[in-house]
Amino acid sequence: MMLPEGLIYLPGFLTEAEERDVLGLLATFELQPYVLHDTPSRRLVRSFGLALTAGAYDAGPAAPVPAELGWLRDRCAALMGREPGELADLLVTRYPPGAGIGWHRDAPQFGEVSGISLQAACRMRFRRGRTHAWQTAELTLEPRSAYVLSGPARTQWQHHIPPVPEERWSMTFRTLQHAPAGPGERADAAHRARPPEGTLRAPGRDGSTRLRGPRAARRRAGRPSGAPSRSAKVASHS
Repeated sequence: MMLPEGLIYLPGFLTEAEERDVLGLLATFELQPYVLHDTPSRRLVRSFGLALTAGAYDAGPAAPVPAELGWLRDRCAALMGREPGELADLLVTRYPPGAGIGWHRDAPQFGEVSGISLQAACRMRFRRGRTHAWQTAELTLEPRSAYVLSGPARTQWQHHIPPVPEERWSMTFRTLQHAPAGPGERADAAHRARPPEGTLRAPGRDGSTRLRGPRAARRRAGRPSGAPSRSAKVASHS
């Protein structure tokens, strides 16, 4: 029925050829198990921009985003209505079969989040509220799709990915928290943020859902148009 407000989902964000090229590059990265509370997970990760150590971003700067992925950061920035340099962090994750990620919100030092799903589809689930009274939503992330978490989808809703049946890769670009933009900056960001045609934008507070995105936005993003996105499920559990 409804997706969390502030969530944008765009299928067909990459072409099949682009996906092959990106996966070929990611395969050359040295990955390490994601460690949380001294326990390694099945997910393998590599961080650029900010160093990830034992599940925390507290080790200072890491290697910069590889130049070979600059075009992809530019495309994600266009989708988010941001300047490429604002996407300060990139987390590359490989999910072997059976790997997933538990309920969480991204670390508080990050602002908006943009993710790209590669190689295999997965379920992305959302929840907010409290135990025995969760409001939930679910979205299928198709290969080569992208999403953006901003507003309530970023700050109020948790998300998780159940164990995947086949290997999947993801790339997550994130901005850093900073002071609110001034009126002129907000107007400029709003102009850049108009998503490409075929984008599913979660409903606003008035309940309306609009598919927007002129060809100019698609040219700015440097990508082909996407197919219509799949519907989401929302339910209240007691």
